[in-house]
Amino acid sequence: MKLTSKLFEFGKDIFKFSKENKTTLLTGSVIFGVVLTSVLTATATAKAVRKIDEEDQARKEYADNRATNEHKMLGKSYEDVYNDIYSPLTVWDKIKIGWPYYIPPFLSGCTVIAGSVYNHKINQDLLAKEAMATEAAKVALKRYQEKVVEQIGEKKERKIQHELHKEEIREKVLPAMSEEQLRGCDPSTGGILVYEPHTGQKFVTTIEKVRKAFRIANTDLRVNETYPLQLVIFDCGGYESDLTYRKVLRTAGMDHDAVEQDYLIDMHLEEYNGHECAIGYLNFDVWDESDI
Repeated sequence: MKLTSKLFEFGKDIFKFSKENKTTLLTGSVIFGVVLTSVLTATATAKAVRKIDEEDQARKEYADNRATNEHKMLGKSYEDVYNDIYSPLTVWDKIKIGWPYYIPPFLSGCTVIAGSVYNHKINQDLLAKEAMATEAAKVALKRYQEKVVEQIGEKKERKIQHELHKEEIREKVLPAMSEEQLRGCDPSTGGILVYEPHTGQKFVTTIEKVRKAFRIANTDLRVNETYPLQLVIFDCGGYESDLTYRKVLRTAGMDHDAVEQDYLIDMHLEEYNGHECAIGYLNFDVWDESDI
């Protein structure tokens, strides 16, 4: 292969690598730029201080020589001549002396800022694309589920979901329950443990509270497009959490008849560490407000 061809292929590889890793490279460049700017600023300060000291010393020496000569030759007072000739450096004098040394760190700092802004823009674009991809995946999954229901029937589809929920409860929920929660969801007490899979929240409540919470949500969703997940959980007897912030239920994700069918809360009866546990798996779709 000719040298020009090799160089061309090498250039293509470098370009491809730079394009695929531009955020990493930009982040590294910004970090290097911050360090470089700090070093250049420290160096500039040292040089500026030294130059200012030299200028001040030169003024003192000039005033000293003038005062000494005029005292000897003209008999003038040394102090009067010295004080009259010597003028301390003003702030503006120091700025005029020192500013040229700060040009390199200033340029470096501007480059760092520009790189940071551009890197932030790239990250925002990536987040936006990821959000779009996530939403597209949700839509595709929803369509797939609808097709599955069409093919195997709604009852079989619900049975499959029930089995999947059971596996999740046994793997994630039961091992993480406290002794108080285990006692609180004993069927003999009338309590149940509600598990919300989107945020991982679990709390002891009653089936009546859950049904009432969904009736309220469904009533609101007949008029409005969205309903806050936090209100649903709170009405169910749960607690406020940052995990539910900006998450909502949508009209498209709710079955208005499902409340009466108890489909939105998939009930399970499990045994764990000598306890009988009634667990309700909240079974509905959740969206992030920013994706709507």
